[in-house]
Amino acid sequence: MNLTKEQEQKILTNKVIDIALRLAFIFLITALCFQIIKPFIIMVVWGIIIAVAIFPLYNKLSLALGGRFKLAAILYTLFALSLLIGPSIMITGSLVETTSTLAKGFHEGTLTVPPPAQSVNEWPLVGDEVYALWSQASNNLEETLKQNRTQVKELGEAFISAVAGVSGGILQFIVSIIISGVFLANNKSTYAVTIKIVSRLR
Repeated sequence: MNLTKEQEQKILTNKVIDIALRLAFIFLITALCFQIIKPFIIMVVWGIIIAVAIFPLYNKLSLALGGRFKLAAILYTLFALSLLIGPSIMITGSLVETTSTLAKGFHEGTLTVPPPAQSVNEWPLVGDEVYALWSQASNNLEETLKQNRTQVKELGEAFISAVAGVSGGILQFIVSIIISGVFLANNKSTYAVTIKIVSRLR
């Protein structure tokens, strides 16, 4: 059946619209998937970097264990995690204990601030202000905190934000170590996949 130019143009327009809608849908799905995996990209990259850096030692450990590569990867992962998690738990416990002690002392009225040394007054630029504020706090801590409520709140928020940032960084590093252990345990297959990817990119 012969089609008129107008009909052909209409069919072509419909095809273009259909292709554009499909491409837009694919782009939307890809963007959503990227947003989902975005937080994990940095951890995977660090996992690869750690695996590459630790590979010579891992290889020696594997040979010492009679070629048991997966066992060597497990031992490495457990050892690396213990080095990271152990001190983190100790520091966190000490921080929580100190904070609890300070809060308890403040509520009970037993928390005191020692008076500043005279040398504080000689600090450049901020010496006078620090000395005056410190002296006021040593005389009446509760009143000093009330007068500087805004600054105390900002300082507390900054402290909480810093703790959250450090905690997030430690958690990411823990995941990166686990990922590096997985890469090392499957180093042969990982190497083969890497070669295929590189050859495709050429």
